[in-house]
Amino acid sequence: MGAKHLIVGLYRQLVRVIPESLKKPMRPLWYKIFNGAKNFIHWLSRYMPFTDLYKKRRWIKKVYNPVYHKSRRDVLVYAIKAMWTNRPVEGYYFEFGSHTATTVRLAYDNFRHIYPSMKFVCFDSFQGLPPLLEIDKMDIFQEGANKTSRAVFEKIVRKHGIPEDKMVIVEGFYKESLNDHLKFKLQPTSAAFIYIDVDIYSATKEALDFSKDFLQPGTVLMFGNWNCFYGDPDRGQRRAFREFCEGNPELIFSELTQSNSFKLYTFVRAGKGAPSDAPN
Repeated sequence: MGAKHLIVGLYRQLVRVIPESLKKPMRPLWYKIFNGAKNFIHWLSRYMPFTDLYKKRRWIKKVYNPVYHKSRRDVLVYAIKAMWTNRPVEGYYFEFGSHTATTVRLAYDNFRHIYPSMKFVCFDSFQGLPPLLEIDKMDIFQEGANKTSRAVFEKIVRKHGIPEDKMVIVEGFYKESLNDHLKFKLQPTSAAFIYIDVDIYSATKEALDFSKDFLQPGTVLMFGNWNCFYGDPDRGQRRAFREFCEGNPELIFSELTQSNSFKLYTFVRAGKGAPSDAPN
């Protein structure tokens, strides 16, 4: 029996024995007790070995997460190999979407050996997802979801040992934060690696438009949510990148690799009329 059904059953039993004159004034209190008990049992069931929720949590921790994190690490190392083969490719590490600081920590652990002077620039609202456009609506994506506060983010990266002078944090929704003033502050340094880990079309489009002036031959562009929206080419990151390439035909990209939900491209050069490996 689930936590909700158990609490509902107890609630109904209690309601039957309460006099009618007391039911109405006690209703707000009962709602608080009901919701609190439901949340407590739901939390407790995560740690009780005989529950389905515990088994699910254990599977995510022991099977799902290790496979996903290994895939992320492997593509990062593959990208570093490509960049090192075509050296020198120096510049920023850009990360759009830094929820939980998982990828920037992994990137720091690997990039710093080859690029000791690299600075890590993280762009995040620290408020979760913005209000969603119609094209970005899906049950899994909700306004405010995937939120890590700036204070928590800074605590995580500091505890991990990333030096403060290696980090640049850009806070705000991209529509406001990715502006010409910021671009002026970051230039003339180009980007060596650009990781776009925002789930939705609108934010991906804004990240690509901002990153355009930081591209250099050899810049690796990595998408972290390539298969969202069932891999629909007319939604999400696939659509945003296709439209970006169509709007900038002089920018030539070559497909590097794909693994799990990650898709990587290398920026080759700016040259009119040359074909690009952008998705159809």
